[in-house]
Amino acid sequence: MSSLRKNADKATPYALGLFRIVIGLLFACHGASSLFGIFGGHMGQGGTVPTGVWPYWR
Repeated sequence: MSSLRKNADKATPYALGLFRIVIGLLFACHGASSLFGIFGGHMGQGGTVPTGVWPYWR
């Protein structure tokens, strides 16, 4: 077995863990957007923010 293969085998659990964390955060953001209306664009209405408006302060 080559040393490259041994190093890849050692890194596999860490790479899978990182992959699962990133995918989990993506699912969590999508769910929060659907349930609570956050990450939904300008004022929670969807769409894009016009240039020069972001960040919107009240």
